[in-house]
Amino acid sequence: MANVDAKAFVDRLSKLYASWESADEDNQWNDMDALVVIVGKDDVLYSKSTALQTWLFGYELTDTLCVFCANEIHILTSKKKADFLTPLHAVLKGKKDLPTLKTYLRSKDDDTESLVTISSGIKRSKAGKTVGVFTKDVFTGDFVEACQKNVLSAYTQVDVSAAFAYVSASKDEAELDLIKKACQITCNVFSKHVKKEIVTIVDEEKRVKHSKIADGIDQVVTEKKFIPAGVDADQVEICYSPIIQSGGDYQLKFSTVSSDEKLHFGTIICYLGIRYKSYCSNIVRTMFVQPTQEMQDHYEFLLSVYEKALENLKDGV
Repeated sequence: MANVDAKAFVDRLSKLYASWESADEDNQWNDMDALVVIVGKDDVLYSKSTALQTWLFGYELTDTLCVFCANEIHILTSKKKADFLTPLHAVLKGKKDLPTLKTYLRSKDDDTESLVTISSGIKRSKAGKTVGVFTKDVFTGDFVEACQKNVLSAYTQVDVSAAFAYVSASKDEAELDLIKKACQITCNVFSKHVKKEIVTIVDEEKRVKHSKIADGIDQVVTEKKFIPAGVDADQVEICYSPIIQSGGDYQLKFSTVSSDEKLHFGTIICYLGIRYKSYCSNIVRTMFVQPTQEMQDHYEFLLSVYEKALENLKDGV
């Protein structure tokens, strides 16, 4: 685990608290007195809770409780993760418009005492009655259950998922750089592996299952030839199992699993997504084998619509 980026933390925390204090009547943050974020074991691939951790700290912190109060931030975690967060204490002490940070070390036996202390901090925050949570995030484990019992159960809960999505939607330069690197890896894997693999299968008229092609993609994403300079290969992950579809049976959603049907030499659709340091990229490509003129015309029309949409994806439009 590298050093925490203190500047990014302060900048993004400032955005979070500025949004919370906004007088906008539609501001979802206004319904809460504190924000409670509980992350359990690493058994949930995508969640608002881990997204918030990555956004603020640069890493996902398993078995960690973060409570954001009006004037204090309380974090209960392991010693290693607490040490990682240590530089943030001094940074926040010099920021009068931001809360102070308090960290608590997890006990090997029972975290009740720390959880009760943290709960008392919530009671001191604004009205001390309502906490914001990410309702759809469902983590498991004894630590999560202890947090729910000793903290969440004492307060009314409101879902603030949309509010966090809004405040974190605008990406800074560091985030854009990570996204660009994820995109580059995805494009490299598709152009240097997936496309070549499918073209070879078609040219040699091989009978290969969709699932086998997808498994082959999954196994090569971290190979050095696909990783740009300056990218830590250990931080490269697949977003979802690659999806290969053909033969007229197309399920256009990312939860689809590649079937065991053999690749059909007609219209082939490939889904591929790779993430770098938790920032995702995704591409979907359509490959034709001896398409009719009508198919080509339809494709050209859709491509022109897509390009027109891209032209208008500009600030202020």
